[in-house]
Amino acid sequence: MRKLHILLFWLLSAESYAQLEVSAGAGVGWFSMRELGELQKAIQSSYPVDAKITEEFPAYVIYDAEIVWKVNSSGFLGLYYQYGSTGGRTHYEDFSGEVYSDQLLHYNTLALSVAQELTFENDLQFRFDVHPGATFTNLKIIEGSRIGDVSHRESYKFHSINATLQPTLELQKTWGQFGIKAHAGFHFAVYAGKLKFNENKQNYLTVGNDPVVANWNGFRLGLTGTYRIRE
Repeated sequence: MRKLHILLFWLLSAESYAQLEVSAGAGVGWFSMRELGELQKAIQSSYPVDAKITEEFPAYVIYDAEIVWKVNSSGFLGLYYQYGSTGGRTHYEDFSGEVYSDQLLHYNTLALSVAQELTFENDLQFRFDVHPGATFTNLKIIEGSRIGDVSHRESYKFHSINATLQPTLELQKTWGQFGIKAHAGFHFAVYAGKLKFNENKQNYLTVGNDPVVANWNGFRLGLTGTYRIRE
C-alpha cells in the first residue's frame, strides 16, 4: 500500500508539471577515429606507389532532435536522436592512372534525455543532460583503381553498435512557447563494438589481428529551435 501511495504521489507531481518540449537543430561534431586512422595507414602502406592520406575523418555537420517531458520542478525525461557523418581517403594519381580507398561512415544515436535544470531566470534556462544511449555505425569502404581507360571499383560494408554517453550543457532562451537552445557536450563510448561485415557477421574488420571500431568520441556543439507545449 505504501508503494502505491508513493507511485500516486509521483504521478500527481508529474501531472502538475506536465509540459512537453520538442526541439530540432544542427551543429558540428569532432571525431577521434584512432582505429580507423590505423586502418588508413595500413591501406596506404599496402600500395606499391607513394599514396597520400588526403582526408582524415574531419569534423562535420551533425543533426539532432529531442522530445522531453518536464517530470518535476527541475527534471526532464525524454528521447534524443543524433545523426553525423565523416570520412577518410587514401589516394595516388599520376599520368598513367590512379588508386584510391574511401572510408565513408555515418552514425545514428538513439538515447534517453535525462536532464536537470540548474537555473531558471527571466526565461533563461541552464540544463545538464547525460544522454545515455546506443550509437549505430555504418561504414562503406570503396576501393578503386584506373589504368588508362580501364577502371575497377569494389565496395565493402560494415556495421557496429556502441554504448554511449554524451554529457551536455544546454543554455536555452525562451519567448513564450518558442526558444533557442545552444548546447555543448562530449560524446564518448562506454563500450565500442567491433565493425562487422554486413554480408558475414562472423567476420570483423581488422588491422593485423586487432579489430577496428568506429570511435566517434569528441566534442559536439549545436544550436536548436525549441517549441514548448503546455498541458
